[in-house]
Amino acid sequence: MKRLIVLMFSVVLSQSVLADEVSDAISAALDSYKAGDTSAAITSLDFASLKLRNLKSESIAKLMPEALEGWTVIETNKESHAASAYGGMVLAGKSYEKTGSDLSIVVMTDSPLVQSTAMMFANPMMVKLSGDKILDINGQKAILHLIDGVGSIHILLDSRILVTVDGNNVKQEELEKYASGINFEELIKL
Repeated sequence: MKRLIVLMFSVVLSQSVLADEVSDAISAALDSYKAGDTSAAITSLDFASLKLRNLKSESIAKLMPEALEGWTVIETNKESHAASAYGGMVLAGKSYEKTGSDLSIVVMTDSPLVQSTAMMFANPMMVKLSGDKILDINGQKAILHLIDGVGSIHILLDSRILVTVDGNNVKQEELEKYASGINFEELIKL
């Protein structure tokens, strides 16, 4: 019982420290801006932005499905990547494996790169000409590309969130089960 209380206190404390880091960085940016130090203001805002993206990534990672029977989780990615290089995107993912097979789920949001994939979803003829299939996964349009056990499912949510489920030595059903295990409604709310 004592361990549980200590653990809960640690989680609450770490979240409040993070919130304070964000607030402090924003305050520091404002102070620097008022003092005419735009470089320091930018640095502080970039720090706050990265911390907020990491919070969002952690929230996204919590919406990933647990491993299916026979599979194990090998990695959960909860960090935002290359925020400034790609226009401030947030990435989160989870990787799974079973004997001879591996699968990963990656969610990308807040990125101009997501918009470039929207054309595929808007033109079903392009999908069919490429040999891919259009599926419905939990009420969302999905594009399946699968050849000889290697493939992916792409799902565009709310024209701003791209979910990709990639697998090697997998069956279509496995890709679909992992894709359908993602909570799309909560993902859109983030």
